[in-house]
Amino acid sequence: MRTASSFISLISVGCSSVQPHRRDAHSESAQRAARVVLSDGISRDEAELLATAYFQRYVSGCGGIGALADHGGYWTAQTRIGYAGTPGVPIRVDKRTGAISHDGKPTVYPKDFSS
Repeated sequence: MRTASSFISLISVGCSSVQPHRRDAHSESAQRAARVVLSDGISRDEAELLATAYFQRYVSGCGGIGALADHGGYWTAQTRIGYAGTPGVPIRVDKRTGAISHDGKPTVYPKDFSS
């Protein structure tokens, strides 16, 4: 049992830390998200970019987003948490306003990634 708990501890520590090369990717995603233009609505590609930047900043340092779904006025991006990619609560991206939200996390807009 002790070996199993040590192994789980190692996984969680490794998963919660962000390696330097990943920090650069996170920063690049945020910079690109900050440049999304709202006047023409949010496309699927822009929704994916916004959901990725949001996930990296607000949801988890380990995992990512999965499939996007079109719900008329908004997109949802399925979240995948941890090394195993366990399905989590989807991220929502409003097509008109660009508002990005997730249960229990702040609602932000593309311009918020510039800070």
